[in-house]
Amino acid sequence: MLISKFINLFPSQVRESLIHIGAHYGYEAESYEAHGFKTVLWVEADPGIFPTLQQHLSQFNKTQHILVNALVTASSSQAVKFYRFSNEGASSSIYLPTQNFNDVFCEVEYTGESLELDSISLDNLAAQNSIIPSALVIDVQGAEMEVLLGGKQVLQSTQIIDLEVSKQDFYEGGALFHELDAFLKEAGFVRLTFAPWHGDVVYFRPEGIPVFNYLLIRLVAAQYNLGEYLAKLRRLLTDSITRPGYIVRKFRIRFGSSPKKESVSSS
Repeated sequence: MLISKFINLFPSQVRESLIHIGAHYGYEAESYEAHGFKTVLWVEADPGIFPTLQQHLSQFNKTQHILVNALVTASSSQAVKFYRFSNEGASSSIYLPTQNFNDVFCEVEYTGESLELDSISLDNLAAQNSIIPSALVIDVQGAEMEVLLGGKQVLQSTQIIDLEVSKQDFYEGGALFHELDAFLKEAGFVRLTFAPWHGDVVYFRPEGIPVFNYLLIRLVAAQYNLGEYLAKLRRLLTDSITRPGYIVRKFRIRFGSSPKKESVSSS
């Protein structure tokens, strides 16, 4: 969770409220409390996972934790299929896996089980729970654009966003990094962190950030990005020597062609 590397550099009001979409078991709760968030709205789509999330978060009381069992997409009141995956639902999504997913994450598979869930937009979710978030975490397995498209009001109040991205298609119809990056930049956000092949990135809205805080945020981001680039170079050099076949396969997957993506709400 990259947001923890930066959140204390922001003014204290940015830790007033956070919405976490794709809560799973809520393992980030301890970190959120340690960083002083006053309110966290947790959103988990899978009704089978939700009771475990409730049980896990019951032990935390420094922060107000609000739990909602809901599927967040670009619009409300839509019946959307939700596909369950074998790793305790950590990879479950509104999208089916691609061949790239099966090749790279070969230990995880679609179970064949799906649910039909009623959707809600991020803006409606925030309004129903009387939350104006200053921070946003999105981990929804390829459906990040769906969440963002339904949260135009929420994005206006949000100062920092942590979301998972992929540069290669792992889910059929899922948004890729370059699409999310363009959307958030258009919305006034600036990317702080190195964009991995698959993993978390952090964006922030510079407006309203005091100059000293801004400089600190940029400095920490530069240090983090340099470390990530160096680590990537070390891994590449090591793998090219010890696992040349893996490098060739990864290159082919990474630079393979990807189909155009369409919004669930438009179908």
